[in-house]
Amino acid sequence: MCGIFLILSKKNTDCDKPIFISKLMSKSFIKTKHRGPDNSSISLIDLHGTSYNLTFGFHRLKIMDTSDNGNQPFKYEKDYVMCNGEIYNHDVLKKNFSLNVKSESDCEVIYPLFKLLGMERMLPMLDGVFSFALLHGETLYLARDPIGIRPLFYGRDNENNLYICSEAKGLYDHCKKIEPFPPGCFAKINLESTETLENNIVFKRYYHYTYPIINIPFNLVGEKIRDVLYRSVKKRLMSDRTVGMFLSGGVDSSLIAAISQKISNNNNITLETFAVGMKGSPDLENARIVAKHIGTKHHEVLITVDEALTALNDTIRHLESYDITTIRASVPQYLLSKYIKEKTNVTVVLSGEGADEILGGYLYFHYAPNSTEFMKESERLLRNLYQYDVLRTDRTTAAHGLEVRVPFLDKEFLELVYSLPSSYKLPMMHNDVNKEKYILRNAYSQTGLLPDSILWRKKDAFSDAVGYNWVDSVKKYAESKVSDSMICNANLTFANNPPLTKEAYLYRSIFENHYSGCSNLITNFWMPKWVSKNIIDPSATYLNAHGHRTK
Repeated sequence: MCGIFLILSKKNTDCDKPIFISKLMSKSFIKTKHRGPDNSSISLIDLHGTSYNLTFGFHRLKIMDTSDNGNQPFKYEKDYVMCNGEIYNHDVLKKNFSLNVKSESDCEVIYPLFKLLGMERMLPMLDGVFSFALLHGETLYLARDPIGIRPLFYGRDNENNLYICSEAKGLYDHCKKIEPFPPGCFAKINLESTETLENNIVFKRYYHYTYPIINIPFNLVGEKIRDVLYRSVKKRLMSDRTVGMFLSGGVDSSLIAAISQKISNNNNITLETFAVGMKGSPDLENARIVAKHIGTKHHEVLITVDEALTALNDTIRHLESYDITTIRASVPQYLLSKYIKEKTNVTVVLSGEGADEILGGYLYFHYAPNSTEFMKESERLLRNLYQYDVLRTDRTTAAHGLEVRVPFLDKEFLELVYSLPSSYKLPMMHNDVNKEKYILRNAYSQTGLLPDSILWRKKDAFSDAVGYNWVDSVKKYAESKVSDSMICNANLTFANNPPLTKEAYLYRSIFENHYSGCSNLITNFWMPKWVSKNIIDPSATYLNAHGHRTK
């Protein structure tokens, strides 16, 4: 987890003056220091023969090769690369292509591979997550991983200078409009062109989310899932810093934790797991069961409603989002990350994000009219993950100088899941109960990896299961802060994505206090599909499939 900051400035504009660059770096570059607390660098690059100059800023979180050899940007004569990411197959790429590198940093393979293959051939070969900038001669390239697990934003100022940053907060004071860099794409900027900068940025998609269906018998799916997920977890344990795991006690995080500990047992390593919740939280209880079963050093972080409400402002500031369910889940994860940073030596954490999107794990998938619509919704969620759960887990961890890794969103695992017949992913019966994510649960049935009570546990949203009184309490708090007239006029106050509830209004107000005019950073509110139009709360507890609330 690192922080990128870049300015492509036209020569002889205010932005290009040294005093401006100095002030900008001290005011804006510093805003993402939390992403890379271990080392910061600024490189001013005079692009001779062009109308532009470049400023590279990089905040480093040391994970692979903690020596200064891994500091960025990497410089190659007149070319530069800086990357926020992890390239899990870097050793394979070094061997297969005889790449010459000077450090053990996984990201250093990007430039020699690019020189050998070019951008379009190189990007599909990277097995990892990344956002990077690469200067080659008079061409600047920008790229982001297929799912957008590592963030990247861009914008322009009034003089048409281009700004790039890992988080929108670094651009807010300068840009007319801030936009997320699209996942699965790269951009090419010809610095010799006489075109305006706006017309000179060419975006190209390199990842197309197409997965040909394979003909595989259902009884062989489980073995395939176990093999691919094992490899996905194993590669994400690569680190020169201590690795731990988020553990909610749900099937997704429990599987990742159990597989991680199984791999670590071969090296006599006991991993640390972390659960957060309020008194009486289902997550704390179930995580305790899992940790005991798999033999990790387990931490329980008990939080109160007051602590959560106090953290609300900082959480939204780090998130750069006003989405309801994202904020609900982010507050406890923000507090848990804070605990990990302050109380342990763990720097890398594995998490279970992504399984619900790609396997239809949300309870509203029970209402899908057919397998075709089921898969369309799953694919839609995958494409938008960078605005919701991926955003949440990145920002809440990065806020405290941690790096998060998400094995379920591994490229090979995605290709496996989406290439299976759609009917295989529908909820199926287990002990007379229709269970979502059946193929994942069934893959580990009879293996002893997890207790059956965990493996077949009903889906609970993280924000609900940390303590049902958390959501009820924040709603009550919003009632005291937002009047009836304010919510009645919400569509006049907020033209884009107006809040429909007082809780949503509260979040939006905090967001606007930090990022006024940036409501485009998310396209819409995350809401369940195929349910009553009268439901305006995203919580699964309002669905009949959950059964927590009385209708």
